[in-house]
Amino acid sequence: MWNRTAFVLAAMVSLAPAAGMAQTKISIDQTLTRCKDAGNGLVPGAQPVQSDLKKEASLIGMAYLNYIYQNDIANKHFCEAMLLMSSQVPAGTRNPYIGLFTRRRAVTTIAALADVQLSFDYAIARTNPPEETVRASVDNVRKSMK
Repeated sequence: MWNRTAFVLAAMVSLAPAAGMAQTKISIDQTLTRCKDAGNGLVPGAQPVQSDLKKEASLIGMAYLNYIYQNDIANKHFCEAMLLMSSQVPAGTRNPYIGLFTRRRAVTTIAALADVQLSFDYAIARTNPPEETVRASVDNVRKSMK
């Protein structure tokens, strides 16, 4: 309980600059293009996984990471993670989660932030929780979008 509370408090502080959440400077598609143009690629040995769950987790993760880094193309790890997640999503897929980080959804996003983080960690294979745990997190993020 303490870890979750500390995480939510830290998230509130980090997501509360200025008057609330705002859109990123450039779109996810522009970020991906700029990362590739800067010579970034997947981490050597990284293998994209094609599954519906990885796709959903990757869409959430890309919206999250793009917001956090505000398109910091100079950050190699940011680009590697974005490119990995992108490779797990079929080309042309609309990302319904880009609206997570708007002023209108700030309160519901903060409430679902642990689920957003879990989805991101799963998308980039930082963690490998049970599939039902990831599905529950993706469902919670989906609900926060309503």
